[in-house]
Amino acid sequence: MTPNAYPPDYDRPGFLRAVEMRRFQAPLAPEGVFGWWLHTTLSLVDDEPMPAMSRLMIAADMANTIGVMIDPTAYTTINPDMSVHVLRAPVGEWVAVVGNTRFNLGAGLGVSQAQLADREGICALASTSQLVQLR
Repeated sequence: MTPNAYPPDYDRPGFLRAVEMRRFQAPLAPEGVFGWWLHTTLSLVDDEPMPAMSRLMIAADMANTIGVMIDPTAYTTINPDMSVHVLRAPVGEWVAVVGNTRFNLGAGLGVSQAQLADREGICALASTSQLVQLR
């Protein structure tokens, strides 16, 4: 795995403070399109282990705008919905997210789709829609 996606002194927003992220080149994707290995570093409930399905849903949320090839400082997005089709619970502490996003900037819409996997293979598919606004 590559080094952590964020430098140690970077002030990550929100829940990203509780996620270790490692980037990798997405298989068969154009240069610069990557996936993420994700590991949650905090539990949802103090002194309780993180359930496998919770790890999977946190990773599924990262499908939003995955694989975007335009400057993320040029637009904002919100994902009003998310669908996750689960084949099985992930095994291990890390979940990979690989996918792509398509925008219709003129209409202010987007859609993302991603595969969620562990070291044993795909365990779920996720999709989100986006409302897109240029800054």
